[in-house]
Amino acid sequence: MLESDFEIHLDYTKSEFIEYDALARRRQQATVKRSFWNSGGALVGLCATVSGLVSLLAVTSGASSSQSGDIIAVLAFAAFYAGFWTPSMIARLSAASWHASYKSDFPNLRLLVTDAGIWLSSDTGWRSFLPYSYFRSATVQNGLLALWAKAGRPLIMPVRLLTPEQQARLIEPIGTRAPEVS
Repeated sequence: MLESDFEIHLDYTKSEFIEYDALARRRQQATVKRSFWNSGGALVGLCATVSGLVSLLAVTSGASSSQSGDIIAVLAFAAFYAGFWTPSMIARLSAASWHASYKSDFPNLRLLVTDAGIWLSSDTGWRSFLPYSYFRSATVQNGLLALWAKAGRPLIMPVRLLTPEQQARLIEPIGTRAPEVS
């Protein structure tokens, strides 16, 4: 290890990990191009279409009378809509379990900062190298230093783990522009 190199042992608290995920999610949502097909209107339209087809199938197959077709359509709409959103709601409610899973998947995650870039490694034998050219910009938000990748999820670490010199050493080769949103 050179004198300018340093190692960080990433140890997120639960609140830091939740903020890490929220920060990455906000950035991802900001880069999504808005259109009708990724909006709530498209989901409601899809639900209405599916529920209409389900009620039409129930009535034409003889499984139900034509008078109860509207009730079947409403129930099919509700079931489809709830089924569509249930996985994401469960995922949001289980953020604490993500933290535990992360800790077990990447025990003792370390970052080695060198002149060429950042090495990531863990006790599982996983190892990866990210050159500084991989990153677009660096920001400090809510107690987290975010190194924003040109594509993919950012590399985010708690500021409390870094001395001011280490923080400056990480930011200097990347720059501190605000993350670009296109």
